[in-house]
Amino acid sequence: MARIIVADDQAVFRAGSARILAEADGLRIIAQCPDSSRLYHAVKSFRESIVIVACSMAVDLEQVLASAKAVGSRVIGIAENNDQLSQSVAVNLDGLVYRSVTSAGLIDCVRRVIRGERTIHLRRPNNDKVAIDQSGARVCDSLTPKELRICALILQGFRNQGIALRLNNSEQTIKNCLFRIYHKAGVSNRLELCAFIFSHQALAEVAMTSVRDMESCQGVDGAHNPRNIYRVEEKHQGQREFV
Repeated sequence: MARIIVADDQAVFRAGSARILAEADGLRIIAQCPDSSRLYHAVKSFRESIVIVACSMAVDLEQVLASAKAVGSRVIGIAENNDQLSQSVAVNLDGLVYRSVTSAGLIDCVRRVIRGERTIHLRRPNNDKVAIDQSGARVCDSLTPKELRICALILQGFRNQGIALRLNNSEQTIKNCLFRIYHKAGVSNRLELCAFIFSHQALAEVAMTSVRDMESCQGVDGAHNPRNIYRVEEKHQGQREFV
């Protein structure tokens, strides 16, 4: 079982990529890191792991690479679509994908790196990216504010009961909403929905914004709730959290 550390300061994409990888055979998420200090600690704590790190994070990538190599781990970088990585970093990465990577592409890169293959996924062609953005925009426009909040919470790993508590609805209401969301997105289950949102950055950002707006309206109580989704993420079995 390959052990995976996911480090990304964008909460939706960190949780989404972790969820997608956790569903793949032979992969186990052992840590999610939203900042550099937690990333450095996770790298030192878990030897011989696969470290997936967003290159946009405020981290010293050369230090991450050196620390990972020292404990027998391999590093995959996630670059923003318009990023140009420094040569000294790029040549030392075991794998590289761009933010627009599909869920299948991310899993493929991880599996190749596990096998010892250095893997670079190229950016999507511009015309392909436009088509993907249009598809995500159409779905985004069709979703209600509540449905967008549900999408964001699902991507963060919450089950129906937890979503119902946070939105002050019954669990059956959430199930009914999910049925409509699946229909609008053209998917049939939670994992397919996560993969769809993960592949459409604009949709993910709108969904996350809707949750932030909801929490800001809840005032101080919501900000200090120990179960606030930006403080505590529900974790997969056996996963150690660095959040």
